Order: sequence, then C-alpha cells, then structure tokens
Amino acid sequence: MKLLIESWHTHLKESISEDQKQQTLRILKNWFGYEGVPEEVFQKVPIFRDTFIKKRIGSGTAATAFELGNGNVLRLYSNNRYMGHRSIEEEDKQYEKVMSRTFGGSSKKGDIVVYAHGIIEIESDIDDEPERKVGWVEMNKVLTLPDYYRYMDVPPYIWEDKRESFDNLVYDIKSFLSDFSLTENEDEWEAIEQFENSFHFNKYRYEHITKKELEIFIAGIFKHYKMNNWDSSLGDIHFDNVGFLSLYDQTLVVFDY
Repeated sequence: MKLLIESWHTHLKESISEDQKQQTLRILKNWFGYEGVPEEVFQKVPIFRDTFIKKRIGSGTAATAFELGNGNVLRLYSNNRYMGHRSIEEEDKQYEKVMSRTFGGSSKKGDIVVYAHGIIEIESDIDDEPERKVGWVEMNKVLTLPDYYRYMDVPPYIWEDKRESFDNLVYDIKSFLSDFSLTENEDEWEAIEQFENSFHFNKYRYEHITKKELEIFIAGIFKHYKMNNWDSSLGDIHFDNVGFLSLYDQTLVVFDY
C-alpha cells in the first residue's frame, strides 16, 4: 500500500512554472490578506517545490482548502477559538496518525489519504504576536456533498433543502453530546442508539434527507466525534466541508473542521 501511494504521489509531481508560482502567491495573498506572508508560506511548505495552487475551494472558521495542480487538496489551518481546546500541534498529530495508517496498510473505512503534513511559523499581523503558526496538510480530494448532488443531477433547490436538514442534524447531535457525558471508550454505535432514543433526535427536522442519507450522515458525524473523544466543541461541521471519498464509497468524511 505504501509503495503504491508513494508511486502515485511521485507520478503526480510536476515542475511548476513562474506563472504557476505567481498564481499561487496571488491566491495565498487573498487568504492571508497582507504582504510578505504568501512568499513565506510558498517557501516553507515543501509541496510547492512540485505543485501549485489552482484555486480556493472552500473555507471553514479556522481553515481554507485549495485545489492543487496535482489533483490533491492543500488545507491550511490556524488556531481559532472555534477549534475548542485543540491546538495546531494536536491537529497535526491527528494527520500523522491517519498518514501512518495509510502508509502502514491499516487505513480505516472513511479515512482520508494524507500525503504530507506539517507546521510552519510565519510573520504575524498581530502587534504582540511577532510570529504565528500555520498547519498544512496535503490530502486526497473529497467529493463534497454539493458536488455529489450536482454530479447526481439533483436540482439545487432540493439539495439546498438537504443542507437545511443536515445542519439541523449536526446541531442536534452537538446538543446531545453536550448533555450526555460519553467516555473515551464509548462505542459509537451505542452512542448513536442513545441519540436516536433521546429527545434530541427529531426526524421531522431532517425531512429533506432520505432514510439512507440519514444513516450515512449520523454514522459519519458520530465517527468524527468519536475520533475526537466526543468533544462537541470541536469542529465547524457543515454541508460544504463534509463529503464522500468517491461516488462509490459513500462513507461520510469530515475533511475541514
């Protein structure tokens, strides 16, 4: 498995032109918003020796995702109050675990593929903070829920209704986790059963998603929180930063939180 992934990643590598570098710097400047930093990020994140940014594809409260020229995704993230108690270092360790599973041949169903990750220090725009840390990770591209529904020719007005139901579901699960103290070793399927038997579960609030979608969404969200020790304060889970690994693997993945 490791050799296959490394071989494919090597195959994706390409030399970048000056135009591609300048395009990358322009897109980074739009995200960071001040001079100097784009060049610093470009120099310190090693993947830019081999690929470039094509476009920005989404943002959360603490991160932004970019599509790379090699077909993968770069996620840049920073400390943010919405991330709860988890630091950049802790999040980077999560990516290290996923990468180890990937290269060690022990990937779990629904895992993203992490090719490279790390933390850099850059100039800060905050007066009393001369430097700040930014985490980065190169991962496989995930098919977001909006993209999936577009591909399946679901009319926008229908999947916008699904968005509302999905957001209601996330809210209800987070409320459930806030009220119930789950232990680190709690089985996620037992936790799901508790949720579905609680007053927090209200199927009428999820009327725009099918029974099958509801099962997939609940399983994916609970798996995410299980991996984060049931901490409901973590995450900015919404319709645009979850998705499927492919059209043929409909396991919900939270890829930007």
